[in-house]
Amino acid sequence: MTHDSFDSAPPPYSPVQAIAGPSGSSGISRSSSTGSAWGAAAKAKGAAPPPPKPKPSRLSGMPAMETVTALYDYEAQAEGDLSFRTGEVIEIVQRTQNDNEWWTGKIGTRQGQFPGNYVRLN
Repeated sequence: MTHDSFDSAPPPYSPVQAIAGPSGSSGISRSSSTGSAWGAAAKAKGAAPPPPKPKPSRLSGMPAMETVTALYDYEAQAEGDLSFRTGEVIEIVQRTQNDNEWWTGKIGTRQGQFPGNYVRLN
């Protein structure tokens, strides 16, 4: 028994096949509906995808910590003053726009006031 339908090979596979739409039209091909053609085009151009957005910080609502560097040594003159050595970094707690006034800062666990004209903003 010879069956003619089994003797012929199936048609070759084609990655681009038309998909019939709701109206019966076949205007969309399978490869463009999956977006793989766009990905291949981007790779061919050498374009990298945009970087991901940075993760929100738990302190994102707070302003960045402001610091200053000591230009000179300062030895506390009164209770509440902050002593420091040249080159030390001081975290600003409170300051004015005027360098000739006293600012409040801390170094580690020590906190106190110091002359604003003894430091440089970082």
